[in-house]
Amino acid sequence: MGWGGAKVGIVKDGITFTWDPLDNYHQTFPVRQVIAGPAVVRAFSTDTSFIQAYVTLKITPESFPPDKTVVIPQGQGANIIMECSTNLIDWTVTAPGVYTNVPSAKFFRIRPERVP
Repeated sequence: MGWGGAKVGIVKDGITFTWDPLDNYHQTFPVRQVIAGPAVVRAFSTDTSFIQAYVTLKITPESFPPDKTVVIPQGQGANIIMECSTNLIDWTVTAPGVYTNVPSAKFFRIRPERVP
């Protein structure tokens, strides 16, 4: 059960990994653990006294990089344009769909155009 205090538990592929501090005053959790998700992370008290604990997580890679994200605020609008290129210089408007047996590599990008 541990010696009292707080625990951190990680459930990955049905297996639970748990880290306990040696006492209530010294943190002995690993400084860094790398877990390939998906996983469940829990911090919990192991006794009935008031114990504070926290877990800091860094999720990588970001699910969507903010600099490559289009946000359309409520009440505003945008025309979303999909473009295609074979050289990353010249772009033409294209439609979403299935692209098979293409004669050369194709690159796609999506860009917004403000709607007044």
